[in-house]
Amino acid sequence: MNMKTKQFNFGMLIALVAMAFSACSSSDELIAEKGKALSLDASILQAQPMEISTRGISISSDTVFAGVMHYKEVEMSTSEISRAPLDDTPTWIGGEAITVKVDGKYFQYTIGSDGSSSTMTSVSPYYFTSLNNLTANVWYPSSGAANKTTHEVNNNQSSDANFKNSDFMYGSGTVSHANTSNSISMAHKIAKVRVTVNVVNPSYLNNSTVNSVVLSGTKRSSSVGSNGALTASGSASDITMHKKSQGVFEACIIPQTATLTFKVNVGGTTYTSTAVASRAYAGNNIYTATIKITATKALYLGGSSVAIGDYYCMAKNGQAFVVKKASLSTAKTKDLTPLGVVFANTTSTKDQSNGWSLGYAMCVKQVDSKKWSSKEENDEVLPNMDTYEKACDYMDGYTDFMSIKNSAKISGGYTSDNYPAFYHANAIMTAPKTSSGFYLPSFGQFRMICMKLGGAPNFVKTDETPTNIGSTGYMTIVSNITEKSTAPIIADSINTYLSSISNVYGASAIVTFPQTGTRWTSTEMDNRGAWDFDFCIGCKILHVYGYPKTAGKIVRPVIAF
Repeated sequence: MNMKTKQFNFGMLIALVAMAFSACSSSDELIAEKGKALSLDASILQAQPMEISTRGISISSDTVFAGVMHYKEVEMSTSEISRAPLDDTPTWIGGEAITVKVDGKYFQYTIGSDGSSSTMTSVSPYYFTSLNNLTANVWYPSSGAANKTTHEVNNNQSSDANFKNSDFMYGSGTVSHANTSNSISMAHKIAKVRVTVNVVNPSYLNNSTVNSVVLSGTKRSSSVGSNGALTASGSASDITMHKKSQGVFEACIIPQTATLTFKVNVGGTTYTSTAVASRAYAGNNIYTATIKITATKALYLGGSSVAIGDYYCMAKNGQAFVVKKASLSTAKTKDLTPLGVVFANTTSTKDQSNGWSLGYAMCVKQVDSKKWSSKEENDEVLPNMDTYEKACDYMDGYTDFMSIKNSAKISGGYTSDNYPAFYHANAIMTAPKTSSGFYLPSFGQFRMICMKLGGAPNFVKTDETPTNIGSTGYMTIVSNITEKSTAPIIADSINTYLSSISNVYGASAIVTFPQTGTRWTSTEMDNRGAWDFDFCIGCKILHVYGYPKTAGKIVRPVIAF
């Protein structure tokens, strides 16, 4: 890689000094030329390129979020550092202040507005008082009329000003009164770390924007040596990096040997890398790396499979997670939101074709007293499950939901007014893009919740004959009438899974599964009624009915993933 150094001409402007001479000798003329102002030309000259070798490091994958941060062997190349780290051109921006130390005194000069070739000016410039050659030292950022003995890079370099002022350049050289042009090369004494973040499968995330990167593991303070070299001091602390462009972040650091980690915020979720091996970061070099973050359909926390009783969660950026019970506390520290309790680790043939093959989860929340439909008699073009046995095997609640949403037979379309239970089931919580979103469960899905999470026996077979309810013609079916199948026991068993969440996240994270009340399913019995589950606190049985669609019932959604 080529490295460019920056040179600044110290031109000698010939200024007239108002002095009276009765007879000017040669010696008097030389004396009269003393007192000329030192003018700095901001044009930049390039020195011969210097070859710098490349360096390589290995960054391993994150052990907590397996599959989230996939680092590969990357080449950390040292290359040219620009004059100002805000861009990669060897120019000044304009308006920067530089301190000049010459003849034992300190002077501040400012770059002209165009930043490239304008003459630097000073309110109080240096005037030569001797014809001798002098040593001048220059540095940026300016410390004013004082020697620069310490330098500190900002802990938050996200703003242009803080990033720019974290830079430190230094140079020294001889200026001669007799020369019309003098130059001093300035070099960056800081190092720079640049990170490019690539998000794989961004469509799996609700928000794949890389918001920020925080660099950890470096000391921010330093002492300045007589040659401008920086020596790190103090304790290590985080540095919020500057955004160079979309997905590209960089930071000025004090030269030092350090072990770096990166905290990458994607869509509101922060992922932390394992530590980069300790190495030296030298001044006037850029160290670059690429971070690869892979979004998948579902990541695992605490295990690598889906099991009944696991928790379906979502990160702020929309990434889905399957979390084991023992890892709920870790999930909270990672800012994951519990969405549901897994009640099946298989899905229907239709849902597999939809792309959801891992399982189903019951929502952690519910909506009370919503009608299935605003009209009792309406043919929804859903498959009519007119027997209990048919309804038990029906698992395609999402298909029902989409049929209702897309058909919108009732005037006004699919709204909270004409299909309240379906509408509110879908709107209850934000879901990952890789999931189905929440929907009203089918009869077979709700039955599985009662069996797998509630501990109810397999009540596919009935012990009683269907009976009529009044004159409506709706059927009542009862489950196996063993003591274990009582509704309160089923509800209490389901609540043990919800309590695990509330113990970690607080009561507001869930809505308790009530011991009483009737729950809608999306499964239609006929054009007038739909199947539900009736939890009766005084009953030895769990009732299932074909209720009129206009009745207000509890909505407990599910999700496929």
